[in-house]
Amino acid sequence: MSPKKNEPFSTTDDLPKIDSHAHVGVFGSWCNVSVTADELVSLSAPYGVEKSIISYPDNKITLEASARHPQKLTALAWLNPAEGLKAA
Repeated sequence: MSPKKNEPFSTTDDLPKIDSHAHVGVFGSWCNVSVTADELVSLSAPYGVEKSIISYPDNKITLEASARHPQKLTALAWLNPAEGLKAA
């Protein structure tokens, strides 16, 4: 839990827990794993994760996930520079 405004952090337990590298969607190939937005939020909760920064090659899936859980998930665009403006 984050401290109240203008209160210092007293231990690392007071620091907000933010997962800065998470994914939603289906990753086949060698790893063959998948996770939905709901599953990611549920899996993160027992660890006190307040927010996850998520990405996936299909930005539409990322945006839908962050819209479903705006307080818990923040979308990060996945861009391939080889695709030029199409990637944006």
